[in-house]
Amino acid sequence: GILQYFEWNHVVIIQQEENLFLQTVESLRALLADANQQRKMRGKTEIVATVKTFRGSERISEVGASDLFDETATIYILAMYSHHARSFICEAYKMRMTYPRYVFMTYGWYASDWWIPRNDVNCTIENMEQVLNHSLSVFAYPSIQNV
Repeated sequence: GILQYFEWNHVVIIQQEENLFLQTVESLRALLADANQQRKMRGKTEIVATVKTFRGSERISEVGASDLFDETATIYILAMYSHHARSFICEAYKMRMTYPRYVFMTYGWYASDWWIPRNDVNCTIENMEQVLNHSLSVFAYPSIQNV
């Protein structure tokens, strides 16, 4: 819904190779496929989703920014644990990926201070804020079955 509302037609999903995130992204891809069928019937542009995966044992800074970032995309959905998201946001800062050209979506269940730099990133609080200003945190609500 939010991608359609803002007319964001190209999204990059960065997923950590872990069952929780793989399943979440698979569900998101199914939702996007359904939305694209409806958009197609209405003559609207389809939403293109590029999915990029990294192993949880890898540090984002070691994966290589060019492998995870896509210059043609504006929206990045981060499907990963918070320490990886912190590292990703720091790398995004180093590449000058800030609003309004870029928007990041993170999980809302991260700790409230997840983005504050620790020994694992080489960015300041101000650097992180530059990237995270205008970002979105999304909470997932479980579907209710067999009610």
